[in-house]
Amino acid sequence: MLRAHYGLDVATTLQLRGGVGGNASMEEMAARLLGIRGVKKSRKVGTTKWDRETLSKKQVRYVCLDAFLSRRLGVHARRSEQ
Repeated sequence: MLRAHYGLDVATTLQLRGGVGGNASMEEMAARLLGIRGVKKSRKVGTTKWDRETLSKKQVRYVCLDAFLSRRLGVHARRSEQ
């Protein structure tokens, strides 16, 4: 899907939820695995229209937080594997 839609090749994927339970939210994973508490991602913002040419400030904040936490969780998971 990433290649077809965006021309991105993904070398590997990593399942992050295994260490905290299959239905853990990003907020729960941040708290349990990284010790980052109080993360709030609006479900309302998460379900807005993301295909608009210009994102709202709330959408930009949401996606930046998602990218930041995803990277931190990925680094944590890779270190845990070693």
